[in-house]
Amino acid sequence: MCASVKKLRGRSRRSSESIRKKHALKTDKIEEDIALDRHFKPIIKPLQQIVDSPVRAIKRQSRDDDVASKREKKRGGGGGGGGRESERDV
Repeated sequence: MCASVKKLRGRSRRSSESIRKKHALKTDKIEEDIALDRHFKPIIKPLQQIVDSPVRAIKRQSRDDDVASKREKKRGGGGGGGGRESERDV
């Protein structure tokens, strides 16, 4: 019975050490995240606003329309814009 008690104490000790290490890793990770947020927040916030900006979507749509218009001209579609003028007039 003495051997089994020693085994249990050893397992308990190893488990306790593992828990302490895991807690230390979590604590370091949390502190690192806080430091990164503090350091990069002035940069991240404006960049996020640029990414979320509706102007970007409008420019992307305009660029896609220009590409479609060029393709239409290459195919000999005539019309000078792939029907965009008719959409404006309507």
